[in-house]
This record gives sequence, structure tokens and C-alpha cells, in this order.
Amino acid sequence: MERMLIIHAAAAPVVFAALAWSYFQRVGHLGATWTAALFTATIITLDAGLVAPLFERDYAMFRSVRLTWQPVGPNFLVAWIVGRRLGGRASS
Repeated sequence: MERMLIIHAAAAPVVFAALAWSYFQRVGHLGATWTAALFTATIITLDAGLVAPLFERDYAMFRSVRLTWQPVGPNFLVAWIVGRRLGGRASS
């Protein structure tokens, strides 16, 4: 399980970068901040609605700011950086 968490922590930002790059290449009408926020909100929603109740059978990840944001914070940052690099608006 620990190995899976490490792989997930390393792979998730790469996947987010690829998704953000694809979005900004094809659509990109939302700014960098909004896109990163929507991507992150989607992941938190999936964690709350699918991962915690069905796979972990526990909502411990939401009892702590660190456990909630440490996994998704880097994903937000990567999506935002890609958006900024590809022309997304900073304040949108």
C-alpha cells in the first residue's frame, strides 16, 4: 500500500500536467487559476464520493488539512503552471 501511495504521489502531477496541457492546447478558454481549481475540485469530489467510502472505507483524509491538501496541492500547482505557460490568465 505504501508503494502505491508513492507511485500515486509521483504520477498524479504528471497526469495533471498532461491533462492541463491537452486542455490548454484544445480549449483553454478558462484561465490558469480556474482550470487548476476545477481540476482540483474534481479530484476532491472523487476522493469524497468514491475513494473514501468505497476503497478506503474511511474519511480520515478529510480530517486533516495536511492529509487533504498534501496530495492535491501539487496537482493544482502543476495545472496552474501549465496554464500560465500556455497563455492562461492569472486572475481567472
